[in-house]
Amino acid sequence: MTRFFKGVTRSKALIRAFNPDAVIGTGGYVCGPVVYAAAKLNVPTLIHEQNSVAGLTNKFLSRYADRVAICFEEVSDSFAAEKVVFTGNPRASEVVGIESGDILTEYGLEQDKPTVLVFGGSRGARGINEAVEANLAKIGKRAYQLLYVTGDAHFEKIKEKLADMELNNNISIQPFIYDMPKVLNVSTLVVSRAGATSLAELTALGVPSILIPSPYVTANHQAKNAESLAKKAAASVIAESDLTPVRLLDEIDNIMGSPEKLAKMQYEAKQLGVPDAADKLVDAIYDIINN
Repeated sequence: MTRFFKGVTRSKALIRAFNPDAVIGTGGYVCGPVVYAAAKLNVPTLIHEQNSVAGLTNKFLSRYADRVAICFEEVSDSFAAEKVVFTGNPRASEVVGIESGDILTEYGLEQDKPTVLVFGGSRGARGINEAVEANLAKIGKRAYQLLYVTGDAHFEKIKEKLADMELNNNISIQPFIYDMPKVLNVSTLVVSRAGATSLAELTALGVPSILIPSPYVTANHQAKNAESLAKKAAASVIAESDLTPVRLLDEIDNIMGSPEKLAKMQYEAKQLGVPDAADKLVDAIYDIINN
């Protein structure tokens, strides 16, 4: 508590010197003293809750902030109704309209072939990697192609394990993808974690997904994020505890083998997307400044 109020005192000094028109917080303990200080100085404040479960800092700050911007309708009950505005995640606006070009050929794949993209976050995810590795020989015989992103932390070890395996040319294994929006835009199906930013991108683009929520996050919020897509039939969800090579491949084959299911998931994902999220957030900020 002492550190918090020291942070508030320092934040007040910085805010007075900078004289901002508004202060925006996105959660996390670092935001606490800053947004609280701004509210006490009568500077317009807005907090942005990206997940479907409200974080502790945002719950606390919501008592003082002028607006609470949310990305999932499910989290609205955690805040005072008169403060809540649905904006979505501004990351969605960054991926819409991006030209992909021949991005898949840069990874050794065919540009116009149905593509499954698998990634487990920037560092990768061991459980997802193990399930995919066990299926590579079978996927090599499928009609679709696979872009498998291991994560930098796992790439060298996986490369060693697969050194004696002759991979079919419909499989590309990469440590990291730097131009992910371009790749997402041409992916038929994505297998990934259920972080708020990834889901904002997937829904903005209308990409079907198999979500494997990380169990190592606060308040199990990724599982709640994933549920919000699954209940609208925009995604399939596999708990990490239920993840096996057989279960994963069956789910991929089930979706990729059904044009009707793919089309339904694409439509529902797009319905959940907020491609103009950045504009909505800016409007909310101007609203608190002008009022």
